[in-house]
Amino acid sequence: MQRLQQDTTAPVGVFEYAADDGAQRAAALPGARWKVLVADDESGVHDATVYALRGVEVEGARLELLHAFSAAETLEVLAAHPDTAVLLLDAVMESDTAGLDAVPRIRGDLAMQDLRIVLRTGQPGYAPELSALRDHDIDDYRAKSELTQTRLIATLTAAIRGFRQRRFMRHRFEAALDATVDVILMFDAADHRVLYANDGARRLLGLDPARSPLEFG
Repeated sequence: MQRLQQDTTAPVGVFEYAADDGAQRAAALPGARWKVLVADDESGVHDATVYALRGVEVEGARLELLHAFSAAETLEVLAAHPDTAVLLLDAVMESDTAGLDAVPRIRGDLAMQDLRIVLRTGQPGYAPELSALRDHDIDDYRAKSELTQTRLIATLTAAIRGFRQRRFMRHRFEAALDATVDVILMFDAADHRVLYANDGARRLLGLDPARSPLEFG
């Protein structure tokens, strides 16, 4: 295998990647875990999710479940765990739209574009607008009653694969830019935020080299 590519297609320390005839291949490292945040205001949902996912492995790695009981707490937990792979998000918490309203802040303020979001609800008759799901890059919408253990695991597996693929593609894009241009800086003029800065730009601007290029701003 080639050298370890950290924080590329999975959380740091989870996988190492190599190319075989142009195909992506991954192998789980010892102790590897995917972080999954369960965001729901009902403690019973947390307990049931823990029970359903006990001992489950996805793509050769165990799951590490994080917990939040409100939309505000969800944002706090994600800010503390930026390598979270999947968010199981209750649509109705502090308000009827609290879960959905948190998504723009997750994608914008926290800049968590790789995170896969599965919107869940236990409210009969609740259905988000399709445009909201599309605009907020929400991967899936499920009624809690339909998420049996098998369907929950299948949903998580698909979401984690999507997360891994997005990380892989972003890393390849950034690596290609770094290899061809000395200084690259992408700036969002509307939000006054640095979206990407390669090593040359970080040295030029005095940006912290320990932080991910997408975190500046």
